Parts: sequence; structure tokens; C-alpha cells
Amino acid sequence: RRSTDHPRPGGVSQQPARLHGSVLGSANGMPISNALVRLYGLTYSSFASVQTGAGGVFQFSGVRPGTYHLHVSSTGFIDESFNNIRCESQNPVQDCVGAHGITFSFGSPEQTDVIFELDQAAQLAGRATIRAGYSWSNDLRLHRLASDATILSTHSTYMNSDGSYTLREVAAGSFFWGASKPYFFSQIFPGVTCSLESYSGCSTTLAASIVTNEGSIISGVDFDLPGWRSHMVKVVDADSGVPLENVWIDQWDVNGNWLRATRTDALGLTIMQAYESTPLSYERYV
Repeated sequence: RRSTDHPRPGGVSQQPARLHGSVLGSANGMPISNALVRLYGLTYSSFASVQTGAGGVFQFSGVRPGTYHLHVSSTGFIDESFNNIRCESQNPVQDCVGAHGITFSFGSPEQTDVIFELDQAAQLAGRATIRAGYSWSNDLRLHRLASDATILSTHSTYMNSDGSYTLREVAAGSFFWGASKPYFFSQIFPGVTCSLESYSGCSTTLAASIVTNEGSIISGVDFDLPGWRSHMVKVVDADSGVPLENVWIDQWDVNGNWLRATRTDALGLTIMQAYESTPLSYERYV
């Protein structure tokens, strides 16, 4: 995968420059049509954008003197910024570390060839279950994490009515993945619930890394997110400490009114919801 420029010699000119190049697939070198090529100024605003033609070729005309950043995106491929920087940010000038601009001045070559070679993307698919809380939107944030739970990149996607989602344009590699929503505890796959919406203090010891290859589709990446107004309860055998599954826990308020019942999972865990009229500290678990 590469994106390089090859200036063509030219004399001093007072005319705006032309910038042209091509977008290819890194795996087979085939041209990518309908790729979106954006030309950014240093003010982070998009100066101009064009789409590649059938031969993967693009061209900008009338480029005034200045420094510009190039960013390419195409469905099914990983975004890339000049020069040779994979970056999926919506603000590539600021966020794509290592990317550098192309500078045009009076006297610059009139044409500059730029070649982008894009990696084919992988996909993640699964279902996100919302528990012990209310979500007013179907948005879901997925995070690519390092082994210490540091966020490497954030991706926004949407859940269908059954909670299913598909995240496209995933880079190849081996990483941990987490999910979060506002007012819900975050979780690292598979089932490692963190104490905060962020991953601060969360361990990947019990998590599993996910290996994605170019063009692969990884399914079954499921999450179960408990709301902040909730409390996680674990039930274990008093003698052995072994988690107990399928134990029903009834929840009552201080006036003896039954609120709800919930059942422990295979890890002996369940979520007890805190109600608006009943502070969590006054709830009794029977």
C-alpha cells in the first residue's frame, strides 16, 4: 500500500496548478472507480472533492498556491491520507498522524501525479443488547482497543430494531473491541463490563482479541450494555465460591412493594435496575 507523488519538471508559472492521480486496490492493483478524493486546506475545511472515473483516475484543476492534504475514501476499503497513512477520521488534517501536505507555489510543477493504493476493509457484525436502562437512539460506538484498553480508534454505527449492527471499513489486524453508549457502562468483547462509560481501569485479561483480515467478515461480536442507573449483582455458592446460574432475585422497595425479578447468567451475574423513586442504597435483594 503506498501513496507517492512524482513531480514533473516545469518552468515558473503564474497559473494555478493541476493535481491528478489514481486510486488502486493494494491487493490486485486494479483501479477503484467512484472513490471520493478530498483536497483539504490547512484550515481543516474541504477545499474541493472529486470522484475517480472508471480507470480510478482523478484530477483537480485550478489549485491555487498553498499547502493541501489529500484524503481518499471508498466503500469497502480503508480510508487513506497522503502519504501512505491509513486513517478513518472525519478530520484527516488534524487527526491523521504522519500525513503531510503537498505544497504548490508559483513556480511549482503544473502537474503532480499521486497514486493511492487502498487496503480492502473487513467487517464486524453482531448484536448489542441494552439492559437496565433506556436508550433514546439507535447509535452505537465501537472502539478498537490496545491490550491496555487504550482507545485506538472510534467508529459510529447504528443498531437495527433487534439490536443487530454491521461495522464496515474495519482495518486488518488483531485488536480488542469495545462498545459504548451514553449513560451505559462500556463493555469489551466478550462480556467484560467496565465500571465507567470509558474504558479507564478496565482490563482486557478476560477479553478476547479479534483478528480481521482484508475482506473478512467477523460475526457474533455481541455486547450486553447495562445502564448507569443499575447495579451488578453476583451470586456464588457460599462454600465453593462457584458462580450460580439461573438464580432468581426479587427486587422490593422500602415499602414492601415488589418491583421486578431478574435471573443470573452463566457467570452468576445479573443487573438490578435503580428506579427513579427508589434510591439504589435502599433496595433490598431477597
